[in-house]
Amino acid sequence: MTAGFPLPDTTDPRLAPFWEAAAQGELRLPRRVHGTGFDWYPSGAEVEWVRLPGTGRLFTWSVVERPLHSGYAGITPYVSALVELDGAPGVRLVTRLLEAPDRLTIGAPVIVRFTDLGTPGPETAVIAPLFVLHCVKDKS
Repeated sequence: MTAGFPLPDTTDPRLAPFWEAAAQGELRLPRRVHGTGFDWYPSGAEVEWVRLPGTGRLFTWSVVERPLHSGYAGITPYVSALVELDGAPGVRLVTRLLEAPDRLTIGAPVIVRFTDLGTPGPETAVIAPLFVLHCVKDKS
């Protein structure tokens, strides 16, 4: 683990199921038990953690050229993104894309890759859902 790389609190009870699922190679988000829809970012409502397919569409992105924190220097430049997740209407997940920015377009299909949060730089021992472009073959 590299000192100085900002890490999420994987033990926070509101988010521990998210990080535990990621460590097992699953993307799970909290869906309200009473009412409809997902509760992302968890607010404290009664929820059940639902497994999602790990696919979605690129809503927007930004190429970060200068590290916002000195700990990010090992991964800069990187692509920060919002991904609209399949199976979770209205949910957009803040993540990173492991792709060259010249290949990105709004609405592009993406798929999750569970990898160390510090990829491609320092090893952090935290597995995170990062995304790559997903090539969808035309069935016509």
